[in-house]
Amino acid sequence: MKHPSRTRTQVRGFLVLRLVALAAAALAVLDPRLPLPASGRAIVMLMDGSDSMGSAGRSRARELALAMLRDLPAGDRVAVAAFAGSPRLLVPESAPAVAARLLEGATLEAPAPGTTDLATALAFAASAMPGNSSDRSIVLFGDGRATSGAVPDARGGPDGRIALFAVPLGERSGAIASASARLPLSARPGESVAGTAAIVVPAPGDWELETRVDGRVVDTRSFTAEAGERTEAFRVEAGTDGQRRVDLILRD
Repeated sequence: MKHPSRTRTQVRGFLVLRLVALAAAALAVLDPRLPLPASGRAIVMLMDGSDSMGSAGRSRARELALAMLRDLPAGDRVAVAAFAGSPRLLVPESAPAVAARLLEGATLEAPAPGTTDLATALAFAASAMPGNSSDRSIVLFGDGRATSGAVPDARGGPDGRIALFAVPLGERSGAIASASARLPLSARPGESVAGTAAIVVPAPGDWELETRVDGRVVDTRSFTAEAGERTEAFRVEAGTDGQRRVDLILRD
């Protein structure tokens, strides 16, 4: 039986599996990366600057955002904003290398740090989206806690046409579901690769974990769990060359 007071929840975790002809694959936790290989994307990074993140959480958010920026092609365009009770633009539309330099020296502070208005931050990110690219993404670095404003809609960005990726950081609330994953950093072409999903379940009930590779559903499993943390094993096929995007989607 599902918990009667919960509304439908869908949480995505994502990572990239690089395919190389190696004798063995070195195991590592993937840093968050935008999973699409094409250039010319428009990206807004949202950095949670609220008190709930703490200085360590904000430092980690900066570290991961900088790693992502250094991995982006020069043809992408990026803006960066911090948010709490209100959003604040940190880096205007820039090439990734320029955005990285500006973010290194930026102060990750936002107005009204005692509250978090996630819905307003997402709307701000949509309005600050660089250029007119059809390939648009918001990358959210934060703990997922919204303490003010409207309830955010996580079905694909504020207007449903912007890809929304979440990088869970800080002290996560017990009311927030999340799914993150570990996979080898690289794999041999054609290899069946084992991964582990780390899942935080906020309430007892029935849950579903869906695995997608390059947008195609490859596995769906249901489980009943008490509130708390658990792990689930999964496997994906490496394919023949290039990269594979792996999405984990947790639903109640």
